Amino acid sequence: MCKTLQIGSRVSVLNDTIKGKVTAIQGDSVIIEDVYGFERIYQKKELIVYGAGLDLMDSQLPLQKNQAKKPKKSKEFAGVVDLHYRGNYMKPAQILEDQLRVFVNSLNIAIAKKQPQIIFIHGEGSGVLRTNIEKILRKNKISFSDAPYHTYGQGAVEVYLRGVKKRIKP
Repeated sequence: MCKTLQIGSRVSVLNDTIKGKVTAIQGDSVIIEDVYGFERIYQKKELIVYGAGLDLMDSQLPLQKNQAKKPKKSKEFAGVVDLHYRGNYMKPAQILEDQLRVFVNSLNIAIAKKQPQIIFIHGEGSGVLRTNIEKILRKNKISFSDAPYHTYGQGAVEVYLRGVKKRIKP
């Protein structure tokens, strides 16, 4: 963790390919917006801050309002959000609450960006996270199915967002 970590810092996640921009810092937890616009939570010690000369994110993060517009993404883009918990500092109930918060936030971002679908990787466990995800989707009348097995295995759900216009509630 670098001492210059602050809101707006561009960061990379240790032992992962995720890069993003810091949007909030809450104690040792840091919320970053990844290159697809999804918010993720990490511990400060899991992040590397890029210095001015090493900023590898410029071509991947959304541009500021006064900069030229970036090309539009394909309308068939399907975001993929990994909900796996990486750490050991929270109790199981807190982990589930955090995963569901990331799920709802990511789903609302995808709806706002008018993505046709999004995939959530929940993993193969006891099924508690998947059950809660399905409960939220059914409550909000959003279609879903298992994500392609050959790509994601049994631990992922594909959510279809065509026609969904309003934010969902947990």
